[in-house]
Order: sequence, then C-alpha cells, then structure tokens
Amino acid sequence: MTPRRTLPLLLAAAAALALTASAAAAPPTKRLRIDVVDAGTVTLRPRGLVCTGSCDTRVRLGNRIALVATPDAGHELLQWGGACRGQVGPRCVLTVRHPLYVFATFVRIGEGAIPPP
Repeated sequence: MTPRRTLPLLLAAAAALALTASAAAAPPTKRLRIDVVDAGTVTLRPRGLVCTGSCDTRVRLGNRIALVATPDAGHELLQWGGACRGQVGPRCVLTVRHPLYVFATFVRIGEGAIPPP
C-alpha cells in the first residue's frame, strides 16, 4: 500500500480503538425500578428523578442513593417494599450492589392504621 492509502486506514483503526476504550471505561450500572402505589411520589436523590407511577433507570454500581417518599395531600406513606422493606419514615437509603426494585405504598390518612384491639 502507498502511504496515502495507509493513513486513512490507520486513522480509522485509531478511532475505533479510542471508541472501544471509552466504552470499556464507562462505569458499571445496575437497574433501579421504582413503583408508586396510590397517591404520592418517590424522588431519587441526588439525581432528582421524580416517580409518580413506575420508573426505570440505571444507577452506578457502588453508589449510595436515597429515595424520598412524599404523599399527596390527604395521604400518608403506609410502607416501603422491595429493597426498602422495613424502612421507617419517608427516606430509604441504599447502596447499589445489584439490580433493585423498590415500591412505596400510600393510603388516605387514617386508612392505613391498624385499629387497637
């Protein structure tokens, strides 16, 4: 090959290697699915994604994330479920180690309470 024909091939090969290297350097992510049951929102912090129904996103492996449940007027958070099961209060903090599924259930104020015996 002549030098004129070789240069475009070398440039194309270098560009392909650079693209492959940048794709390989992308940090690993995991799937996060959030479902909101009834009347409220769940906000993913620090990203600011606000879910009112179902949301799917990807989050970096190893990151700590916070989910904040906010009930609509006249409603309250009944419970967290999925990866946040057992969390008390409107905030759930998780470290991303694998794909995560989370849901927040809201009810009308007073409907979620268990009456005393």
